[in-house]
Amino acid sequence: MGVVGVVLLLAACGSGPVLKPSEPLAEIVPGEVLVRYRAESAVKRLAAVRGASVVRAGSFSLPVGVYRLALVRVPAGEEAIFISRLRQLPEVVYADYNYRVRRVEARPETVPLRGLRGYGSGVLDWSGILDPKLRECDPAFEVQRLNGEVLRCTDSDRSASWQWNLWRIRVPQAWGLSDGEGVLVAVVDEGLDLLHPEFAGRLVLPREGCPTDSVDGDFDPGDSGGHGTHVAGIVAAAPDGRGIVGVAPRARILPVRALGLTGGTTFTVVSGMLCAAEHGAAVLNGSWGGVAYSEAELDALRAVVASGILVVLAAGNLHGAGNPKVYPAAFAEIVPGVVAVGATTPTDAIASFSSSGRWVTLAAPGTTIYSTLPSAQGFYGFLQGTSMAAPHVAGVAALMLSRNPRLDPARVRSVLQAAAFAPCPEYPRPDWGQSGSCGGIRMGPGAYGYGIVDAWAALFMGSRARSSRGTDIL
Repeated sequence: MGVVGVVLLLAACGSGPVLKPSEPLAEIVPGEVLVRYRAESAVKRLAAVRGASVVRAGSFSLPVGVYRLALVRVPAGEEAIFISRLRQLPEVVYADYNYRVRRVEARPETVPLRGLRGYGSGVLDWSGILDPKLRECDPAFEVQRLNGEVLRCTDSDRSASWQWNLWRIRVPQAWGLSDGEGVLVAVVDEGLDLLHPEFAGRLVLPREGCPTDSVDGDFDPGDSGGHGTHVAGIVAAAPDGRGIVGVAPRARILPVRALGLTGGTTFTVVSGMLCAAEHGAAVLNGSWGGVAYSEAELDALRAVVASGILVVLAAGNLHGAGNPKVYPAAFAEIVPGVVAVGATTPTDAIASFSSSGRWVTLAAPGTTIYSTLPSAQGFYGFLQGTSMAAPHVAGVAALMLSRNPRLDPARVRSVLQAAAFAPCPEYPRPDWGQSGSCGGIRMGPGAYGYGIVDAWAALFMGSRARSSRGTDIL
């Protein structure tokens, strides 16, 4: 395995790399570098560089133009030399390391159940959705939130159901305004169980080679481990009267398999993001990360956001491991159309594993989350992680864009920030500059960002918002 003790922050084309020794160690793929190039004719020029060979070269047709990307093989141990050499070519926009990336790990949860209680029969007042886990609850499930409210299983209160997470962020109330219809959400992950009944008729499959054949050598957007299916269920499980229902139950899902069981690389996730933009997604959900500052990831994020896509990323589960910056989520600090999401518990406390810092934009439920799993794993189950928190925000964004499709990514983010609520009234929003306290429990700084996402408030405010370019959207 190749390891570099410094991370390249690439300067303008033609200048040498700028080293940033303060970054933690970052694992690279030995003998590989990424190159963005300007025209098809550049492929021959890249291949003509002595010691280099082009492994893959392809283009993505985005609303903002064609994005051309190549994976170039170079001698192992000489990656930095070839990055500098390739960046001298006028056809090259950037050259960068191909880092290894990992999915933001979701951990299985075992939740003790003592029998279920239903909330009556017939059609729910909210929108007629009868999926049982939205209504059933476990009498043992009782917690006190940081603001003093008690969450318990009663016949008059649905908020302690198996899908407590949806009630906590007022998703059922938001369904009175929007259900996500007409919005395509890209789940850039490790695939999705294509035969799961919760997604029947609402999947849009990516074109061949975009980018799943780069992960494991074949074109198969099916789920390799369960993570992607769980994420997709939180976003958009169907209102079909069985199992669960997603935040945006009428949205469509584009499953982009950019990760395998052992993760992926900068090349696969950048290709995955560009694939989402090429297929016309309005929202992109991503749950991968690493400690490496990658110009390739940053450049792709900017291209995707410029194409009109809101990018929602898991903030990371590394708080207990020194709380390093987790990329690409940390790019939310500098790209207005990117949202980084931390994880909360049923009490509204920040999860102990949830990474924190100025890159955290919002928080959302991320523990004891019941969602879809591949059929081989039992169809449904509990997972926890910021990977579970991010799709709540992606789903809310889909609801917003279904109702008001002219909102651009920067405006969607600003509305989400303004609509979020604090875990208790006295907690600072945003909390980047200071720690906050609720009921004697201290969190932060940068645990919640602007607060916990609120679907109903975001829908209400987003319906009356202007685009960030000043267009009136009433």
